[in-house]
Amino acid sequence: MSKQINEQIKPYADLLGIRNRSAQFAGANLRGIDLRSADFSYGNFGGADLRWANLRWTKLTDAYLKGADLRMADLEWAGLHEANLQDTDLRGANLTHARFCDANLEGSNLHEAELGDASMIYANFSGANLQNTYCQGARLCGSKFIGADLRGADLTHADLCSATFQDTDLRGANLREANAYEEYYKATFQNADLRGADLSGANLQYANLIGTDLRGANLENTDLRGIRVDSPNGKHYQWSKRNELREE
Repeated sequence: MSKQINEQIKPYADLLGIRNRSAQFAGANLRGIDLRSADFSYGNFGGADLRWANLRWTKLTDAYLKGADLRMADLEWAGLHEANLQDTDLRGANLTHARFCDANLEGSNLHEAELGDASMIYANFSGANLQNTYCQGARLCGSKFIGADLRGADLTHADLCSATFQDTDLRGANLREANAYEEYYKATFQNADLRGADLSGANLQYANLIGTDLRGANLENTDLRGIRVDSPNGKHYQWSKRNELREE
């Protein structure tokens, strides 16, 4: 069945609600296709052209989308749990409320994508481009952003518990009232660049800020209790509950 559908499919086709697990669409031209509410779990869309595709509520659990072109695609409420989205082009895509827990987006390009209220728990964004993305209210618990570019990203009210932002570029990012703390789940910003970032009202309790560049950052009402920082003399310090720096 997968082969038959793949042979007949055309750009801007309407496959609303279809259920075709393990479908094979590698390298296919699916530009503008309507796959709303379809189930393509475990499908292969590697290198496919899905620009402007309508994938609202589409189920793509464990699907293979490596290298796919999803620019301007609509993935609102899409289910992408454990999907492989490595090196995927998602510039300008709508991922509002999308669910991609444990998904791999390493090296992907999400420049100016909409990720508001998306659930990205334990997703891997290492080396990804998330410049100017809209991530207000997103759930990013346990996600990895190692070496990622989040310049100008909007992470207002985002849940960052246990997230890793090691060597991440967060210059000018908005983390206003973001929450990076839950007991036993602390965020890491080691060697991150947070110059000019807005951290006002954010909860950064016990976060690892060793090597973090906070020059020009807005720290008004930021909760820094228990954070780990370093100093030019190479010693590590911890911010106490009394808002005092103490050597570890």
